Amino acid sequence: MNNLKDIKWYATVKVKMISLLILTMTVVTIIMGVISYNYIKNVETNRLTEFANVTADRLARGLETPMWNIDREQISDLLATELGESTIIGIVANDQGSQGIMSAKGRSQGNQIIDSSGPFDASSIQVTRNIVREGNNIGSLELYVTRDELNEQLSQFALGIIVLVIVLAIAIFIIMNILLGSIVIKPLIKLADTADAISLGQLDQSFEIASKDEIGFLADSFKKMQVSLRIAMKRISKKPEEPAPSAAQKSTFDANVIQAFIQQIKNAGKFPSLPSIFKIASKANTVPDDLVKAAWQEWKKQN
Repeated sequence: MNNLKDIKWYATVKVKMISLLILTMTVVTIIMGVISYNYIKNVETNRLTEFANVTADRLARGLETPMWNIDREQISDLLATELGESTIIGIVANDQGSQGIMSAKGRSQGNQIIDSSGPFDASSIQVTRNIVREGNNIGSLELYVTRDELNEQLSQFALGIIVLVIVLAIAIFIIMNILLGSIVIKPLIKLADTADAISLGQLDQSFEIASKDEIGFLADSFKKMQVSLRIAMKRISKKPEEPAPSAAQKSTFDANVIQAFIQQIKNAGKFPSLPSIFKIASKANTVPDDLVKAAWQEWKKQN
């Protein structure tokens, strides 16, 4: 009989196929996730950069008059108004020649708008604009846009990919475990059990597999082999006793080989399998007829 219990769980066909499928799915999902991650990152970064440029252009035009009149209160109000947008974390208005700060606004840890000259988050998007009036440079503007919201979105996206991989792996394991067990593994075990029985001389076994796939094709091949064995065994059993072969009819096997083969049958206590017979015949580079005959005669003696 087969020794399925001797096969380690991690060496079974089912585990190998499921593992390969999960690995393939994981690799494909991760690759697509990385591509999507970079695409979202680039798109959102470009969107934030465009927003910073548009805001800086508008604010630079709005600061022309108050910067010219050195109206610090109005400049402060304009900066505070722009900081109403949560993605802007800091604005600095420098005076002519950027020698000093006219006004600067930032955010506290409580997200309150406060006077601040920086430093601001180094990872933020920074844009700079000159403040020009009638062709003269009267100051400069620095605007800082945070990436925190973008980074949070990317973190959630990465977490979603991880969760997706885990869920798909569990689903594939459960579904494929059921499908492979019923469609592939059980029919193969039945074929193995039947083949083991036939190798022990039980030629009346039946192959109850009617599928039209590769397993069904294998079962048909076993049926043909079974019919051939029945015919061969009937011919051997009906063949009358013959005198010792003459020199011209001597067995193609050495007498020691035949004796060792018979002793092997006695020790095993069962009819030898065809693969073992063919293996011995192959080493001797001859046909297995004499071995089959010797095996059948010894088997009849024991039974």
